[in-house]
Amino acid sequence: MDERIEVLDAGIYFKRAHVILFHLLKALQDDEQMKGRLGCMLHVASPTGVPVALFTVGVIGSAQQSKCSRFAQEKALRLGLLAQYAGHRLSRQSADKDLERYPGAVLGHRLIHSTSAFPADVDEMYSAAQGIAMDDLNTGEARILVKHANSYFDRLEFLFDLTW
Repeated sequence: MDERIEVLDAGIYFKRAHVILFHLLKALQDDEQMKGRLGCMLHVASPTGVPVALFTVGVIGSAQQSKCSRFAQEKALRLGLLAQYAGHRLSRQSADKDLERYPGAVLGHRLIHSTSAFPADVDEMYSAAQGIAMDDLNTGEARILVKHANSYFDRLEFLFDLTW
């Protein structure tokens, strides 16, 4: 299979990732599950899960960085495989906590956006917002994808409306 890897403007992606993080942390500053969390790992992959880039966004400890990198990459790879063969758009569709397979990756039109370090639903909202920020998802489809199963949707939906 001949796959084209999306050319990624890492500077723009990284800048927008930090803007989204700022707004997310501000909105969830009183959330108990978010206490002490000031950053995440953001993994970008091709639609089949081939790695394109891995970013540390914000501040994350070195022990957490290794674990979250692994989870972010696993989510993207799993989603890439299942997007091809089962039509999945979210890693949530194949999540299994017992096997440490968590929600948090979203398939856009050109890339998979995968986040790890926050509660799984926050990871998913962050990934969807990043897809929108990079013109890889539109706000309507992002809302449809995550609205019904995401416990943070009402508090973080505004991230989908940030302007770039």
